[in-house]
Amino acid sequence: MKHCLLALLVIGITGCGSYFSNNTANTAETSPQLSISNDQDKAVNKAIALAVKAKDYRFIVTSGRGLNAPGIDTRTNKALIDVCGKKYSAVAGDVITSEEQRVKRKREINFMGRYNQKMLVLCRENVAK
Repeated sequence: MKHCLLALLVIGITGCGSYFSNNTANTAETSPQLSISNDQDKAVNKAIALAVKAKDYRFIVTSGRGLNAPGIDTRTNKALIDVCGKKYSAVAGDVITSEEQRVKRKREINFMGRYNQKMLVLCRENVAK
């Protein structure tokens, strides 16, 4: 009896393991690549250059239940966000109805994070002046 129970347990674990490894492989094959490209870096640098030219050191934030500024810790940088300001992203809504929208939102959040990280340095420099 113990051997039958042990055999069933081993078969169950092995079956689940192969399901999860196959499911992960399929997800990696079908999901679009979200890697950082040179075009994305250029877009962030261009946005930063335009903001500096306009002396706009605000952070890009998302609306929601609390303050969320991707790329920076809002708890430790709250004073800088209050001093330099914030602007809400129009494209980072919280309702996602398709896979395409999910991928687009991830790209936008990635952009916002890299923008905010660079803006954090500029904001600190501007405040220190």
